Amino acid sequence: MFGAVGSRLTLAGARASLLAQRATTTAHRQIAIAAFPPPPTNAPFTLWQPNMSSYLSDLLQSAVWFIKRTYQPSIIRKRRKTGFLKRHKSVGGRRTLRRRFNKGRARLGGC
Repeated sequence: MFGAVGSRLTLAGARASLLAQRATTTAHRQIAIAAFPPPPTNAPFTLWQPNMSSYLSDLLQSAVWFIKRTYQPSIIRKRRKTGFLKRHKSVGGRRTLRRRFNKGRARLGGC
């Protein structure tokens, strides 16, 4: 059903299957509607009726919650990359430190 790569599910495969499902003809939609009719209104309780399109849309919307964003802040990595010691190692970094010192910056290393 989903595009599996090894044992993982891929979002691209899920999108492809969703697009393939949307591309079905109206005859297939009518068959799907007939396969899962709504419950009668006079029933004392309603049973859950499976609906693949809502299931897939819910799955894709919940999958967004599991995607990590690109920026995962870390103070240690930030200081190692833009800190005073890193700037002091190279000629261009020393120029940057000198510029920031002349301007009166409180933090020369940029952190």
